[in-house]
Amino acid sequence: MPVAVRKYYSEEDFLTLERMSKIKNEYYRGEIFAMSGASFQHNQIASALIKDIGVHLENDRCNIFGSDLRVHTQFQSFYTYPDAVVICGEPSFVDKAFDTIINPTILFEILSPSTEEYDRTIKFDFYKNIPSLLQYVLIDSQKIWIEVFTRQTDHPTWLSEQFTSLEEEWHLISINYKGFVNQLYNGVVFKRT
Repeated sequence: MPVAVRKYYSEEDFLTLERMSKIKNEYYRGEIFAMSGASFQHNQIASALIKDIGVHLENDRCNIFGSDLRVHTQFQSFYTYPDAVVICGEPSFVDKAFDTIINPTILFEILSPSTEEYDRTIKFDFYKNIPSLLQYVLIDSQKIWIEVFTRQTDHPTWLSEQFTSLEEEWHLISINYKGFVNQLYNGVVFKRT
């Protein structure tokens, strides 16, 4: 029985292919993986997040970007597209194409049943190795739930805070942001199981 042989791609090969691709792909240690689309609820939350944080960051040294901005972690040679990215100060890029950053301040992932475990474990392990990263935010698209991980300055540990009520105020200390959970979930209708 023939054995399927995995094709190895260098980082340069991946970036060349990805810049021509009509779909988004992740890259991990020589392999390329197609990324799936997102639900309506996912997109509602992403839009609300970018709008709310964007207004907060007006006239600031930080900016928020949507899911088309690629992020590279040198650890494990990983490339991906978070759902939103905050960059404070000058962005640093992987090369002169200026489409892949290496210095995010905050990364946001909006969870779905198929991505939750991956975003919470493997992806977070990669993200932890980005020196500039101060916070990692998980937002559930199936229920009211936000979790903010904050890097501790005196230890290589991350503190977790969860927000599960629409009336709760949630915050991002790295950009001095405070907002209410209901701003992210406004109009979102959850599927009944």
